[in-house]
Amino acid sequence: MEWKVELTPQWRAVIEEIISREVPPGKSPVEYNPNDPGGLTAWGLSQAAHPDIDVATLTKDDAIRVYWSRYITPTNLHLLDDIKLGGRLADFAVVCGPGAMSYAVKTTLFLLNKPVNTSVRLLTADEVRAINGLKGESREAFIRMVNSIQGLIFWMGFVQARRAMAEALANPHRRPFLKGWIRARIWEV
Repeated sequence: MEWKVELTPQWRAVIEEIISREVPPGKSPVEYNPNDPGGLTAWGLSQAAHPDIDVATLTKDDAIRVYWSRYITPTNLHLLDDIKLGGRLADFAVVCGPGAMSYAVKTTLFLLNKPVNTSVRLLTADEVRAINGLKGESREAFIRMVNSIQGLIFWMGFVQARRAMAEALANPHRRPFLKGWIRARIWEV
């Protein structure tokens, strides 16, 4: 696996923290649970999500490269000026998928009246710059809203939540519904 963007020590530490949540101390980094739809999993990476990789043979360094190249750099999270926020969003991408995390962030940016590019599935560099520009209460609101939308994704199920957010972003007539739903549950948007 080649590096398209150089991994910094700070991001390596973030990825190692994500791996530590996926593989607690004393637990084997490779496991198979027949009840897990992901199938064989190594370092928190499932064979089902990565059919082109033999996850059973991954070293920890290989796994770090996969997290970096498939979850962080494609979503431009490495451009965030706040590594802690980047880590939270990277964990969201790992748990729910980069597309779901990107939809949640794009929806939140839209709700904060920031421009979003709905023709691109993953976060763009401009959208990450918009996050970097959020300060004070706007930044706190962004974090609360993304957390709430992540909860919505778990609650509604990934496919339904993603479809609802995508429809609202693509259809101006659906946007007031989404804003109203969020406003009633989170804060005044």
